[in-house]
Amino acid sequence: MYIVKVIELNKTYGKGNTKVDALKNINLSVEEGEFVAIIGPSGSGKSTLMHILGGVDTSTSGSVIIKDNDIAKLDEKRLAIFRRRSIGFIFQQYNLVPVLTVEENISLPLILDNKSVDTKHLEQLLKSLGLYDRRYHLPSELSGGQQQRVAIGRALITKPAIILADEPTGNLDKKNSEEVLNLLKLSVKKYHQTLIMITHDHTIASNADRIINIEDGVVK
Repeated sequence: MYIVKVIELNKTYGKGNTKVDALKNINLSVEEGEFVAIIGPSGSGKSTLMHILGGVDTSTSGSVIIKDNDIAKLDEKRLAIFRRRSIGFIFQQYNLVPVLTVEENISLPLILDNKSVDTKHLEQLLKSLGLYDRRYHLPSELSGGQQQRVAIGRALITKPAIILADEPTGNLDKKNSEEVLNLLKLSVKKYHQTLIMITHDHTIASNADRIINIEDGVVK
């Protein structure tokens, strides 16, 4: 069963002499529970594709259907709600709120959605992420690997159907990269989620169920 379907997707920036075709007639599908890695050189269009899949950018033409929703047809309010409840984002930059504790940073998406925090699920996440003993620490009191684990927890707290990870190990050393990757794989398996990850690292990509190559805005 497909949870993501991309149909004839195009993205163009600028006009005339400054026109750039970032994505060209992209067609792809991702099955529920699948771990897909998207790889390609810098400027290939992989980040643009990720942003459109996440509803934080719009396409010039074509469709992105997620959980039977054509996200281009959702108004701004409905799209924001859909993103918050159905998609978990993990970025290379951790984007943690410096004045909030580990526990508060992880819980933030639920708080913003006016939802109560499932304390049992939060405790399970903290233990799985190896952060239980640091749940009251601020980001400045954590290592880079620990901060990325907080970002992963924040993406997982809403139990999203899809996790979009943009170079999640880009700022980490080999040991922390392996730990983060193992955590993501465990989450996909444990919570039956779908993981779409951008990476330039072929070793990281080799852990995926499937690899999608993008070059010059075209899926190879």
